[in-house]
Amino acid sequence: MRIYLNEKEYVFDETNLTINDLLKKLNMSCMGVVAEVDGDVFNSKNFSNATIKDGSKIELIRIVGGG
Repeated sequence: MRIYLNEKEYVFDETNLTINDLLKKLNMSCMGVVAEVDGDVFNSKNFSNATIKDGSKIELIRIVGGG
């Protein structure tokens, strides 16, 4: 499967991934992360339901607090 994550191409052997699976592969925590998958926005509560398909365009955004 080929995906585009934050405008960078990645290739995985798996054909079915969720955002949770992707974050695990990238050794990233889901804390403070919002994902956009092909135009649909998901928060961390919905990452296990957010499926990724071949050719998906994904944006991962980390929310940071501060003043």
